[in-house]
Amino acid sequence: MIKKFQYSVVISALLVMTATGCASHKGSSSLESVTKTTTVTKGGTPVVRADQMSLQANIKKQSEEARAAHDQAIEDAKASAKAAAEEAQRKLAEAKAQAEEIARQAKEEAEKQAAEAAAKAEEKAKEVVTKVTVREEQATVLETKTKQAGQYHVIVGSFKSLENARALCDKAVAQGYLPSIMENPDGMYRVSVFTADDEELSRQRLLEIVKANPEYVGSWLLKLK
Repeated sequence: MIKKFQYSVVISALLVMTATGCASHKGSSSLESVTKTTTVTKGGTPVVRADQMSLQANIKKQSEEARAAHDQAIEDAKASAKAAAEEAQRKLAEAKAQAEEIARQAKEEAEKQAAEAAAKAEEKAKEVVTKVTVREEQATVLETKTKQAGQYHVIVGSFKSLENARALCDKAVAQGYLPSIMENPDGMYRVSVFTADDEELSRQRLLEIVKANPEYVGSWLLKLK
């Protein structure tokens, strides 16, 4: 009877131990599951779960990709701005070259027109001087800016008024001439800007005066009697 009781106790103890071992094993499995799905503290040190680590890695990767894309966008913008600046400089250089070419052509055309006008003026002056006849008359020098006293005089104006003659005389002085005012027997005041004893020299000087001052195109030669 006692042996049977001891046998029953042993069996009960084995059952208890088996049940306790299963429970312990089941608890360990549950702990592993919790460790994989939650954040736990082990010895005072936080243990991050696997899916959080993966998420952080993805975030870091995306951040690096975003920063790289941002840096690339900046580089692209700089390259685009540089290209635009170079294009603007190229167009500016082309515009400058075109403007210089237009200015050159305009200058050449202006010089050509000026040369043509000068040639026409010279031809006209020569024609006028060639047709000029020498007038001989008596005249008395009233006022003069020159020390010369030649027989031939280049007359650039004739007036009945002494004041008008003096006004033209002042203008001639401003132009660089040394004029004289002479009065003939008829009371006409002649304004001379050149005098010499040589007719050809006087004609040459008359041509130069008319070429330099077209307003004197009606000038003529006076020979004192």
